[in-house]
Amino acid sequence: MIGKYKGEYYSYICNSKAQVLVTRSKKKADGSFEKDDGAYVKKAKDEDLSDIFEVKFRVEYDAKLQDTPLWWNVFPEDFTKFGVNLVFAEGFLPNWKVVDKFVCKKFIPYIELGNCEVVYKYIKKDGIVQDITESTGIVSVKEMLRRLKEFRQYKR
Repeated sequence: MIGKYKGEYYSYICNSKAQVLVTRSKKKADGSFEKDDGAYVKKAKDEDLSDIFEVKFRVEYDAKLQDTPLWWNVFPEDFTKFGVNLVFAEGFLPNWKVVDKFVCKKFIPYIELGNCEVVYKYIKKDGIVQDITESTGIVSVKEMLRRLKEFRQYKR
């Protein structure tokens, strides 16, 4: 997740063990952050943050195979300089690389993708706890990659 604290964006880890903001940027870490193994960490609660949200990336790709989706959810780490690794976790597909039990993947160059979408799911926005989903709507690969770069900056 992403948390916005004092106008800056951070990785926000919120689970039963911890609620912390994390950054690797010394510039973003004020005096309340503690250095921890190359990162800066600050205990934080939901009420300390103005925004809390997740970002999801979706790409359109027709695998031309039965029972495969047209729209694929893609994790940021699956994007590369030249394309994206699509993961199918409901069995094996012909000409796809097997990576685990019932899981396979295939590298798809950006030129072969159709449309893209970036979805922001807020649990808190502008200081108000709310359940809001905002979508960019259909965007180009170039626009999606711009937003991916922005997302990666949030996580630093």
